[in-house]
Amino acid sequence: FIPETVRRTARRLGVRTEASYRFERGVDPEGTVSALDRAAALLVELAGGQVSRGVIDQYPHPLQRPPIVLRTERVTALLGTAMTRQEIAPTLRRLGATVTRHRRGLWHVVAPSYRADLTQEADLIEEIARLRGYDTVPTLLPRAALHGSEQDQDGFWHKRIRTCLTAQGMVEMLNLSFTSPRLNTLFPGLLPEAASIAIVNPLSTEDSELRRSLLSNLTRALQHNIRQGASSVAAFELGKVFSQERTARQQQERWHLGGVVWGAVPAAELGGKPRMADFWDLKGILEALFETLHCEAHIRWERAGEVPFLHPGKSALLTADSTMIGCMGGLHPGHSAELGLMQPPWVFELDCTALLHYARVATRYQSLPRFPAIVRDLAIVAEEELPAQAVVDVVKELAHPWIINIQLFDLYRGGSIPAGKKSLAYSLSYRASDRTLTAAEVNAVHTQVVTHIVHTLGVEVRT
Repeated sequence: FIPETVRRTARRLGVRTEASYRFERGVDPEGTVSALDRAAALLVELAGGQVSRGVIDQYPHPLQRPPIVLRTERVTALLGTAMTRQEIAPTLRRLGATVTRHRRGLWHVVAPSYRADLTQEADLIEEIARLRGYDTVPTLLPRAALHGSEQDQDGFWHKRIRTCLTAQGMVEMLNLSFTSPRLNTLFPGLLPEAASIAIVNPLSTEDSELRRSLLSNLTRALQHNIRQGASSVAAFELGKVFSQERTARQQQERWHLGGVVWGAVPAAELGGKPRMADFWDLKGILEALFETLHCEAHIRWERAGEVPFLHPGKSALLTADSTMIGCMGGLHPGHSAELGLMQPPWVFELDCTALLHYARVATRYQSLPRFPAIVRDLAIVAEEELPAQAVVDVVKELAHPWIINIQLFDLYRGGSIPAGKKSLAYSLSYRASDRTLTAAEVNAVHTQVVTHIVHTLGVEVRT
C-alpha cells in the first residue's frame, strides 16, 4: 500500500502488472474488507458459493491519518465568501470525513482513507468549493496590504558601482561561481590563509570548486577575448566569493568587486595614437569609484608586500582605518606566463562588504570661496623607502585651518640627489575663510609645516 515502494520495485524488476499499475497510484488500505465482501457476493451470485459468517483480518498497525486543522476565517479568505459552520461541517461529512469542532472557528478534520490527496487545509477548502458549486463563489478583486519596503542598501550601492565603472569605459562580466582548483591556487583572493570549498556534484571535473577570487574567472575570460582577437579589454565583475577556515571549516561568502584592464587605451585627443594601459589608468578608475562612494577620505594607498598574484614592484594595497579592503596592480609575471598572456594585465579586487562600510549617501556642499588661495612649494630629499603619502599624512596631522590642499607634483632621482634617495616636490595651498591672507602670515605657517615635516620624518629640505 506504499505507492513509492511498489513503483520502485516494479521498475527495478522490469515487471509491469495490473496490480503494480493500480497500487503504485495509490489504493485505499482501509478498503480491503469492502473488497473482500464484494468478491464474496460475486462468488455467491455467479458461482453458487456460500459465504461464511465473520471476517478474519490481520491488521496489526491500522492506518492513522492525522487531523487537518481547518479555520473558518481561512475558508472565507480563500473563497472570497462567508461560510457558516452549519455549511462547512455537513459539506465535509459528505466526503466521508470525520469533522470535530475544536473551538470557535476551528475544526479538526480527518479525511477518509480513500482520499489520500487531502493533506492540508487548502485541499479541504477546495473540496468545500467543489461540493457547494464553483458558480456560487463570487468574483472579487483580491485585497492586499501595502507596506513600505525597506531600501535595499546593498542593491543601491551596487547600482552606483556599476554605473561608475561603466562610465569609466569598463564592461560588466557575469561569470559562474565555479572555477578550477588550479585557478583557486593561483588566485587565493584577499584571504590566502583560507581553504577552498569543493563542489559535491560539479558540472565538470575542471570547475570543481567555488571561486575564492573574482580574478580566476576574469582572467579566463580575458584569455578568451584575446584569442578572439580583442585589442583591449577593460572589464569588471561584482559577485560573491567563497572560502572556509582550515581548522573550524566554517564557510563564508562575501561580496567582492574585481576588474581587469589590458591592452591599448584610446587616445584622449582626436587623431592621437593609443597607448598601452598602465598602473595609473587603473588607479584613476578606482579613485573615481571611491569619489562616487564618498569614501575617498578614508582610503590609503600603500606599497604592497607579498601578494601572491600581483607583481612585487607594481602593486598596491588599499586600506581604510587600518583595515585592508583590497589590492591592485600588475598581474604576477609567473601567473601571466602560466595563463599564456604575453602582456600582463592590470587587475584589482576589493572587498565590497568592507568598502561599503565607509560609503556615504549624504553629500555636503559649501559655497565657493570668496578669497584667493596662496600656493607654496616644498621640495625634500628623502630615503627611497619613504612613501610619498607619509608627507601628506604628516601635514594633515597638523590640522591647520588654513591648509586646504597638499599635492605631490614631482618625483626626481639622479643628478645631485645621492644614491638611495629621491626628491619629492609638493604644492601646498593656504586660504582663510574670512579674509585674504598676507604673505607674511602664509610664510609663517609654511615654515611651521616644513619644520614639522623635517623633525617628524627626518628628511632634508631641498633648496
